Amino acid sequence: MPQKRWTVRELLLTSSEYLSSKGIDNPRLCAELLLGHALNLKRIELYMDLDRPLTQKEVDAYRSLIKRRVLREPVQYILGSCGFYNIEVKVGPGVLIPRPETEVLVDVALRLIDSHIRESPVRFLDLCTGSGCIALAILRERGGTECVATDVSEVALTYAAENSKGLGLEHRIQLRKGSLFEPIGPYERFHLVVSNPPYVAEPEWTGLQPEVKDYEPPSALLAGPEGLDVIVPIVQLAKDHLFSKGALILEISPVQGKKVFQIMESQGYKDISLVKDLSGGIRAIMGFTP
Repeated sequence: MPQKRWTVRELLLTSSEYLSSKGIDNPRLCAELLLGHALNLKRIELYMDLDRPLTQKEVDAYRSLIKRRVLREPVQYILGSCGFYNIEVKVGPGVLIPRPETEVLVDVALRLIDSHIRESPVRFLDLCTGSGCIALAILRERGGTECVATDVSEVALTYAAENSKGLGLEHRIQLRKGSLFEPIGPYERFHLVVSNPPYVAEPEWTGLQPEVKDYEPPSALLAGPEGLDVIVPIVQLAKDHLFSKGALILEISPVQGKKVFQIMESQGYKDISLVKDLSGGIRAIMGFTP
C-alpha cells in the first residue's frame, strides 16, 4: 500500500493534536514553527499553501523535530534561534533562552538613556550576558551606545559573538570571559549596569518545567538557597563601576522584590524602584548611585 501523501494542512492538524496529547504547551504554534523550520518557510507562507502536498523526505524531517519536542527539548533549541525585543538571536544547548519577560530590562535601559544620561557615548555593562540578547537589543535601538558584556561561560560568549556579528554590532560590544566584574578593570566606569543574573532558588529547581531543568544550563539559573548568591555580589560591586548617578538594573524573581530592595538600600543606592512586566508581576529592580 502506498504511503499517505500529507498536505501542510493535514500535517499541522495531526501534529498539533499529537503534541497536545503529550502535554506540550501551545501545540499549534509549536507545530507551525517546527514545520516552517523543516520546510524553510515562514509561518505565513505555510498558511498561503495549506494544501501543498509534502514529500516523504519532508514529512520524515518534520517528524524528527516533533520527536525532539515530545522529549521536551525547547523549541528555541530545535530552531536554533529565538526572537527577543527587536532582534533574532541564535541559541542552543549551553546558553540560556531569552524570555519575553526579560524585555522589560531593555525598556528600562532605553528610557534611562533617553531621559537620564546626557554624555555620549553611553557606556553600559551587561553582566551574565548569555546570548547577548539584552546588550544587542539596546545597541540596536540606540546609536551612540557602547557595551562591555561578561559571562563565565565560553559557550555563551561564542553565541554572543556570533549574534553580535550577525547583527553588525560587533564593533560596539566587547565580550569578556569571567565571573561578573572579574574581567572589568578597577577604574572602568559605566553609565548603566544591567543584568539578568541567575536567581532561581535551589528549592524551586525540581518544580521547573522539563524544558528548563533538563536542557538549559543550571549555572545560568540556579543561585543558592534563596536565589540571591549572584544578585548580592552584583549589588555590592556595581557601585564601584558606575559613574555618579549611574543606574543598576537587575532582573529578579517576583518574590525577591522586598529582599533585593533592602539589599540595595543597605548598599547606599538611591531612588530604588521595582519594575513590573506586562503581566503585572515584579520583574526587575533599579537603583542609582549617589
